[in-house]
Amino acid sequence: QSWNGGGTVNATSDFETCTIWGGTKEYCYTSCKKRRTGCDPRGCDWTTCVSSTAFNVAVLNHIERHFCVDVTREYATGQSNGGIYTFALGAEMSHRLAAIAPVSGSFMNGYIQTPKHPLPVISVTGVADLTVPANATFNGKPLSYEGWIYSLVSDIFAAWEYANGCTAYDMPNHYATSFDGVHRLYCWGKICAAKTPVIRCAWLGAHNYFGNSGAYNGALIWEFLSKFSNPLHQGLGETAVNPERSSKLSSPASIAIRLPADYNSTNTIFRKNLRYNISTTGRFAPSIQYYGHPNAGCKLLESNVSFTIDENTTGSTCAPTMPVATCQIGGYRTKSNGCPPPPNKKLFTTCLAIEADATPSALVAHCFLACDRNNTKASGDIIADGECPRGASCVPGFLRFGHVGICLYVNSTGGT
Repeated sequence: QSWNGGGTVNATSDFETCTIWGGTKEYCYTSCKKRRTGCDPRGCDWTTCVSSTAFNVAVLNHIERHFCVDVTREYATGQSNGGIYTFALGAEMSHRLAAIAPVSGSFMNGYIQTPKHPLPVISVTGVADLTVPANATFNGKPLSYEGWIYSLVSDIFAAWEYANGCTAYDMPNHYATSFDGVHRLYCWGKICAAKTPVIRCAWLGAHNYFGNSGAYNGALIWEFLSKFSNPLHQGLGETAVNPERSSKLSSPASIAIRLPADYNSTNTIFRKNLRYNISTTGRFAPSIQYYGHPNAGCKLLESNVSFTIDENTTGSTCAPTMPVATCQIGGYRTKSNGCPPPPNKKLFTTCLAIEADATPSALVAHCFLACDRNNTKASGDIIADGECPRGASCVPGFLRFGHVGICLYVNSTGGT
């Protein structure tokens, strides 16, 4: 269950979308294995290779044929992989859509696409989102702590501003919403050609819906989307006119963000000659229970790692630490990834390339207890909480899977 778009299955030697220590070969779908080129040998392919756009076109056409809908008001929004695909869908279907709203989204490194027709966009990202980072986190790149490399949102918007008709006279300004200040939300951007805004919003949170709430997120997104229509769309993808944008200006339709010149097989930061002969023997004592509450003191070889959940809440845990080279990063229920075992079979461990201050790293890794959730990212899950160590909660918003959380000891920092 995933969306194919934005470079999620298109890694090349020129535009690598994951580090050699971050790729997860188990993510490769059967549809990708059937390609002539097969799966990326580094494990950078992580979504289906089936055309998601063809699927969405078929769905929209079916709805238009069988229901009474306003074909000038079709929109796209999604979060995480859905946010990545929302950007890609906007670029591919700008003739049909009226506006888009990617949440926690980006393009993979080197795969920025732009719309052929001006298309209003609002992008919403948590400032503590290090699963799909909006800004540079390591060596000038938006490197996630699972080893995936994304595009800078500022580069995405530079390309989309041009595509939407912005000129040098358009200056970024505050974009007012009804949620300004809620979870420290602030939106800004350019109102290109007076009617096709390119807006970014940031809030104090991680890889989750705005405010960790489906209600807040939906209301914010709809407040923006509902302002726009596409009167040129006549239905079934047909438009009254088909004005292609000129490509004679210097801004390209796709920005290629190359890795540093020293990104090669001998580089000790990004690329390592790893052999995953992983064992905890001799590093972590089998008789010790790790992943405890920091207030009780972390054990030898553990760090107190704290995450921002929202402006009033943080979550922390004692996380076993090891070099990236000895820990298999990411994955879902990965067997023998080098981490100390979980306290029960319902939980599993995940290893993230992250420093003790919760910033991505290419050298240091920490282990965390991961938990499967039955509820959405925007709601609590008492059953999942009960699987975590006593006093900890299964907190979503820090891993690439929406149904998976990390066991954290939650702390209120005050405020309203």
